[in-house]
Amino acid sequence: MDNAGKALARLVLDPQLTNVTEKYFSGFNTIDSSQESYDLDKARKLWKASIELTQLKSEETILKIK
Repeated sequence: MDNAGKALARLVLDPQLTNVTEKYFSGFNTIDSSQESYDLDKARKLWKASIELTQLKSEETILKIK
């Protein structure tokens, strides 16, 4: 098994990671998300564009559509 497969198997099977949430992994190490990922204005714009492209209706999501 290659390193990518071993790392993925660890994420799925390691009991020490059972309750780990909101983390990013690169191989076997946790890494920080990019600063850009915390930009709420960009997140709103991305969500709005996604809604428009998919023609999502308000009843098809639990997230607010404006």
